[in-house]
Amino acid sequence: MIQRLQSLPLLIGLSRGELLDVLEHMDIDLCTQPAGTVLAEQGQRVDRLVYVLNGTVSVRQSLAPAPIHVAQQLVAPAGGSLLLEPQRLWGRHQQFQHSYTLDTETTVCTLRKRQLMQLCAQYDTVLTNALSLLATISQRTAALTTQSLPADTLSRLRWLVVRLMLPHATQLTLLATMETLAARLADTRLNVSNALHTLQCQGQASLSRAAISFSADFLSACSPATAKTM
Repeated sequence: MIQRLQSLPLLIGLSRGELLDVLEHMDIDLCTQPAGTVLAEQGQRVDRLVYVLNGTVSVRQSLAPAPIHVAQQLVAPAGGSLLLEPQRLWGRHQQFQHSYTLDTETTVCTLRKRQLMQLCAQYDTVLTNALSLLATISQRTAALTTQSLPADTLSRLRWLVVRLMLPHATQLTLLATMETLAARLADTRLNVSNALHTLQCQGQASLSRAAISFSADFLSACSPATAKTM
């Protein structure tokens, strides 16, 4: 248990004695969950930190107002973890923006918001780690939102994928018609169709009825620097 906690960047800098004290006085839920477990649903209130310490997670998101659905697969990094939308513990919109389901049997660590606040109040190190994480997410989001829409359609597709892709995503599929995608990109259906067929010929995307799946190489090229996890 101590080794698991030591792997969480939120607790980096705490001594072994401090970690033992955390375990004694905090109700930290660390358990193995079976494949198929739903960790969170889009629209559900965020009242806890959820760490996925190993395995893979399927992620789905519905975008409004256009009927576009996004499916991703996340893989927990070796020796690291996936952290599900910690920035939404506070602020105006405290709901999950994605739904998360385990693909594999996985170790999951959960820490309630109230417990996190207690840790931050008790340990300056935890407070510093938490603020560092939130600042990193905020800065990355600001950098994305200030980028203007590119001129050509291929660049617009990459622009959209960068905004939708989560850290540690190895698969991403858009479930949408050409018309809907063109409207989202402020482009024409013909331009979007031509750009997608170019990616398909390059082996960077596969097309089926109302579904566009991007290759791992394409995602790697689009991937922003992985955010530091909490």
